[in-house]
Amino acid sequence: MGAEPLMEPNYIDRTELLQIFSAESEENLREMEVAFVQLESTPQDEETLQAICRAAHTIKGNAAGLGFPALAKFAHGVEDVLDGLRTGAMVLTTPLATILLQTVDALRQLVAAAVKG
Repeated sequence: MGAEPLMEPNYIDRTELLQIFSAESEENLREMEVAFVQLESTPQDEETLQAICRAAHTIKGNAAGLGFPALAKFAHGVEDVLDGLRTGAMVLTTPLATILLQTVDALRQLVAAAVKG
């Protein structure tokens, strides 16, 4: 029996990982924008609200996993508002919908800043 070939350790290139994070986050943010607009006209649509919650949760989890605590904390705050809508503690009004769309823009900026370092 000969020596086993040397195996390279599982190495993930952080640059590649950040590119994936950036692309996935942008996809989630686009979905959130579309869903918020839909939700404004059909505020009782639980499926659309759940889709927004999943997108925000994914961004939060990925940000936390990559060591971006400010982004994760902001996304968690967005989740808290969404949870208020889900439970009925809050009602989606036009001003709130506008603010939620602005949070998507803020998340987009935070993602870009996190990726840039």
